[in-house]
Amino acid sequence: MHHVMIVLNYNDAHKTAQFIENSDRLPCVDMLLVVDNASPDGSFEALKAMESEKIEAIQTHENGGYAHGNNYGVRYAISKWNPDVISIANPDIMIENEAAEAVLRFVDLHPQAGMVSCALQGHPEGSGWKGMTYGRCLAEDLFFFHWLFRALKRWARVRPKRDAYEVGVVPGCFFAIRTKTLQSVGLMDEGTFLYYEENILAFKLRRAGYLNFILGGHAYRHEDSASISKAFHAGERFAIRHQSRMYYCQKYLEAGVVRLALLQLAYRVGSAEYGIYRRCRSLIEV
Repeated sequence: MHHVMIVLNYNDAHKTAQFIENSDRLPCVDMLLVVDNASPDGSFEALKAMESEKIEAIQTHENGGYAHGNNYGVRYAISKWNPDVISIANPDIMIENEAAEAVLRFVDLHPQAGMVSCALQGHPEGSGWKGMTYGRCLAEDLFFFHWLFRALKRWARVRPKRDAYEVGVVPGCFFAIRTKTLQSVGLMDEGTFLYYEENILAFKLRRAGYLNFILGGHAYRHEDSASISKAFHAGERFAIRHQSRMYYCQKYLEAGVVRLALLQLAYRVGSAEYGIYRRCRSLIEV
């Protein structure tokens, strides 16, 4: 089998079911593997009922996070079909077959490629970014700087082109990769629950000598983590990002005690900023 696409679901069977229904427009997908990440809302039963010759639904034993759920699907796909290429897709993306096929062709023709995706609609500044440095991680731990950094981050993105162009990191909401390449770096790192999975995987791939690419001539749409926003409010998401940043900086950037302490201090300041923001917002809304 050439290509298996993995879609991770958590408590959002409606959105995932829409993705499954739209998968008829993706003949380049040989098998769509839906992985329910131990949803407690009955999602798995609803998705299991949608199985067909090209669609299979499985369930993890626990919700160990985004990387854990996707790795569960990757290992299952390898053991059952041993595909040449695996793609990871969020259920809240929309991609046409032409774009998906272009990504697969590029992966097939470029053995040095790591993560490969196409442009993200609504982001004219580009769809990939440079690898995260310690300084940028520190800035993201400050709440107001975090939002400012998200705007300024556009300047750190690689400018789009019509052809394929190299980036440091490819967004985790959709990418394809050779199965052997993914296996060679130990799959995704399950040390984070949410966020930074693509930063970590891209770091591992670059360290192993692979390059990550965006195809500027094709695009897909993304609803920007709709399922995550449903599960966690902004403060919770900010805290989870911090934990993932700490893990990334300690394990991959080899940050020492002093730098980790500065990250923790920045997070405490950022949390206080978030509290002020919440109070001001509640006063305005009264």
